[in-house]
Amino acid sequence: MMFSLCYYLSIVLFWGIPISLGVRFWEVTAIYGLIAAVVWIVNYEF
Repeated sequence: MMFSLCYYLSIVLFWGIPISLGVRFWEVTAIYGLIAAVVWIVNYEF
């Protein structure tokens, strides 16, 4: 439950902040994909 809450919060933060700063869509996708991969690996390992 806590993990999913942090996950949705991270989605809002990592999409909302770069978009508001004017970062291009593919850059946001690359950043978010990298973070999602790290989160998945950490969650899988631990």
